[in-house]
This record gives sequence, C-alpha cells and structure tokens, in this order.
Amino acid sequence: MTNNPKYSSREAQAMAEIGQTTIRPGLARLLTMVFLFAIGIVPLTQQVADIRDWQAGRRASPRPQCYDIFRNPPGVAPAIAQKGMPLVRRVIAANRALMRAMRAYEEQLENDSVVDGWVRAPTQYILTRWLGAGNDKTYCGRGEWLFYRPDIDYVINHGFLEKGVMARRAASGPETAAAPQPDPRPAIIAFNTELAARGIRLILMPTPVKPVIHPEKFAAGFENAKSPVQNSSYRNFIKGLESAGVLVFDPAQMLVGDKLENKGDQFLAGDTHWRPEAMELCARLLSGFIKQNVHLATEPMVGYTSAGTNIVQRGDIVAMLRLPERGEKYGAENVCIRQIFEPDGRPWQSSKEADILVLGDSFANVYSLTAMGWGANAGLVEQLSYEMDRKIDRITVNDNGAWAAREQLMRELAGGKDRLVGKRAVIWQFAVRELTEGDWKILPLRPGLLVVGFAEAGLPAEAASAQAGPGSLPPATTALSKFIKLSAGSKLNISGTIKTVTRAPRPGSVPYADHIITVHLANVSDNTNDYGQALVYLMSMTNHVLTKAAGLRVGDTVSMRLRPWSEVSTKYERINRTDLDDPELLVQEPCWGELLPDK
Repeated sequence: MTNNPKYSSREAQAMAEIGQTTIRPGLARLLTMVFLFAIGIVPLTQQVADIRDWQAGRRASPRPQCYDIFRNPPGVAPAIAQKGMPLVRRVIAANRALMRAMRAYEEQLENDSVVDGWVRAPTQYILTRWLGAGNDKTYCGRGEWLFYRPDIDYVINHGFLEKGVMARRAASGPETAAAPQPDPRPAIIAFNTELAARGIRLILMPTPVKPVIHPEKFAAGFENAKSPVQNSSYRNFIKGLESAGVLVFDPAQMLVGDKLENKGDQFLAGDTHWRPEAMELCARLLSGFIKQNVHLATEPMVGYTSAGTNIVQRGDIVAMLRLPERGEKYGAENVCIRQIFEPDGRPWQSSKEADILVLGDSFANVYSLTAMGWGANAGLVEQLSYEMDRKIDRITVNDNGAWAAREQLMRELAGGKDRLVGKRAVIWQFAVRELTEGDWKILPLRPGLLVVGFAEAGLPAEAASAQAGPGSLPPATTALSKFIKLSAGSKLNISGTIKTVTRAPRPGSVPYADHIITVHLANVSDNTNDYGQALVYLMSMTNHVLTKAAGLRVGDTVSMRLRPWSEVSTKYERINRTDLDDPELLVQEPCWGELLPDK
C-alpha cells in the first residue's frame, strides 16, 4: 500500500480502503466477460450434447434436458385436486410432489452432465493420487486401503442409542418420505417374538464393517488394537437384545483374533466387504453356534463338494472414486473363493423346503452374486450350507440390511406364500453400519392373500377371477386384483402412465454397480384390453451407468414388455432395489419390465 497524501496517516488510509478495491475499467470488463463465459459455457455445452444425442437416437426428445424445468411438476395438480382431504393436507402433499420433482430434476442434470464427465475423473485422480483425498462417500486410508464413509461414521459418531442422536435421525429423513425409525431394538424384538410364536429361533448376526476389524489401516494409533472398534452404543445394544431373549452371533472378536494370530487381512483393501477366508471362518463358527442353540431335524447329509477358484477384481470403493482407467493408484485384488456344488456337480441351490432361512445383505451376496464381480456360488449362505452339509433357504438383498430382506419375506407372506413353513431357525445378517444409518421399520408377518380392490367389495379371493368376467383378460394374465398378474411363460407388450416411481442412486454414491427401480403404472393397456395397474421392476443402473429407465418421471407415458417376476427373480432379486413405500403395493405381485423403443 503506497502512502496517499490525502490521508492523515497510514492507519486512516487503511481504514478507508478496507473493503474497497479499485480496478481499471478495461480489466473489469475482461473479468466480467470471463465470468459470464465460465457460467454460460456449461449449460450451452450440455444443450449441444443433448441435441446431438437426440440426432443419434439416444434421446427421445430434441428439447435439451435443462428445459424440463418448465414442465408442469407431476403430481402437484392431482394432489391439490384430491377430493375428501382437508386443504392443509392437500397443500402439504402438493409441496412434497413439487420437492420430489425438483430433486429429480437436479439429480438428472448432475447425472447427465457432459462437463462433469470430462473433469471429474482427472480431478479426482489428482486429489486421490497426490493429496490422499477421497470424495463424499470414500476415505483414503493408509497404503492402498480405502474406506466407505458410512463405515467410518459408524465407528466415530456418537452412540446410536443416545436419545439426542435418535431424535436427530428421526428428523433427518427427506420431506418426501416417512421419517426413518432409528432405534433397531423394537423391530428386532418384535421380529423375534413373531418367529418364536411359530416355534422358530431368530439368530441375529451383526456383521462388522472394515474399520471395526482394521482400524489400523485407517489410523496408525490403532496398530496394536486387540479388540474390535465398535460404536459406543454397541455393547449396550447387544446386552439389551440378549436380555430380551434374542440369540446373537457376533463374529467381530473372532475376526480380530484371526487377524492377530495369522497376520492376515480380513477385509479387501479396495472394497467394503470381507475376504473369502474371513467369511468362511464365520460360516464355520456360525454352523457350530446353530447346532448348539437350535434343535434341528435329523436329515441325511447332502454331500456337497467344493472347488477353489481365483478371482481378480477391482473393489466397489475403487469404483466409487470413478478414477480414470489408466494410471490409477488402486488396482485389482486377487482372492481365492471356495465354490460349492451339488452332489451332481450343479452349482449350489437354495431350498425353500429347508428348515433354516438366512436373511442377509451384500455381505452374504458378495461371493455369490455374479453381478458383484467376485464370483458365484461361494457366498456366506453357500459356505454355511457346506459346513452343515444341509440345505438352506435364503432371502438376501444388497443394501438396506435393516429391512430389505424382511420386507421381501413380508411381501411373500402377505401374498399367500408362507416362506416360514417348516423353518426352525432364521439367521438375520446385516452390516453394523445399519445401526447408525438404517431404517428399522417394524414389518409385521401376516400370512394370507391380500386382494386389493375386490376385497373392498367383500369378495373372497376365489371369486376374484369370476368377478372380472370371462374374456376380460387374455390367457397371459389373471385378475386376482386390480393389478396385472402374469402367468408363467407369458410376455405382454403394454403402455401405461407412471403413477409413482422410485429413484436410482447417483453412480458412485453407493458401493453397488447395479440397481433396480420400482414403477407403479396406471391406465395399462395393449391397445386392445385395459388391465388397470401394474407393479414393475426395471433395471436402472448397470455397471455404474444409468439406464434409460433411470430417467422415468411421474406422468410419463411409457411402453414396455412385461414378464413374470418369478421367471427372472433368481437372477435379479438380490440386486440392490428401491421399492415403493406403500403398504398396498408391497403385497402386489410385481412384473419384470423392459422398455420398448420409442415410436
């Protein structure tokens, strides 16, 4: 600062010039032009890219995506016009519909951004390779170890049973959905009580996440840790459940002991999941725990066989960083999985007639579900079945271990398929991160067929198809409700209007490469017959890339080919899926859908 003679002192000059910068007019104009160019080039580039995608047949509309903001927000007008509801509730419902539309619009812009695709990978590479920084879902540990942020949060956050923590979590849900249930104990105890009433023992298996077993790979201060590093509420949580009569199989200390004794890693360095050796150890110990605590029927040994196979794969956390393919720091890992086979040489198969049912998440699927990239028929359930040499049933769904598998069980029970018949034990496996971030809904087990629509008229289930009238539906369908139910082997090309649809996650925001959305269709027809409604599953993300179905919105008219879900469920039922949070829809039989090309 040069001394200006019009001020009495340098202090007076400094006080006068604080908050004031003098710029020459030419420089000011140049900076303004650079600023306007910087903020204008991004949407302009995106519009050009959208038009080129339309010309190439990759978009249905020539209108660039950014102009979707001028569309009438779907769901707002119907919510306001809904009859029989107080005005305040209608306004709240319309506001939620508007917020859903705004959030979907913002997410779609971010997902499809061309400029983001250009700059994200090299920028992330610089941050990760040279500065040791991850992203909003990933932490870089020591060496080449990566950690999933929710796993770290589980360890370092306040106790999940503290009243203040639960209150904040209950209030943290999105405005467009019901508030999450933060306390896991009521749901677990209620589930245990319902199973006990049917003579079934529940075995809870909270599965440790990577920082619980390997804190030393994140912070050097834990180099000599001899016990699992759990959330501060974990011990009281386990004691409370055991006092309520819940059997708990906790493998955390066993894995730490094996790590210290054998000097071996229990988890994959670049993935959220455990190594196959750790999983096989848990299966062996769980087998002994079941035999000790559950009276099982005496059955002849099945005679399963096994074979080792090497798998080379990049971890799911590495994929979440979305680094460029060349020059990345975190490479593929090599593991040897133990694949399990039936006595006749076929890959291991689950059995719905077995007296043990496993409910689980991705920790049970990781070496079993081909889509996860770590091999097949070598997961936790297969290993447990091999160790016990007896058939086992399973319902395992990636993500949402607090409720997803239970919800699928509830859906089958409510739909008339009692999956618990003949069961003597249910093992409920979930990642412990669910204790701090899961939605612990109480999902009652209510066996019996629920017929929506015809039940309102007081008709029994047997009379449903008769009420529909002869010829009202083609042979491919039956009419047990207002919803399409496809018969085995049938396919049906239909069009319909999207009434509600779930959202696909942003690629890189979850440690799963694939995702399935749920669509509730109304005004379903094939230009000849009117079918009413349909509940449809659609693939929304494949190998971290969103599909066309991920862009569907409420109010869109779509054409698709429907198939019975039962025909593809073996392939898709364990993939991460977002269901509609509607009790009526949860008990409807879904279809599998594939979008047809636009006409």
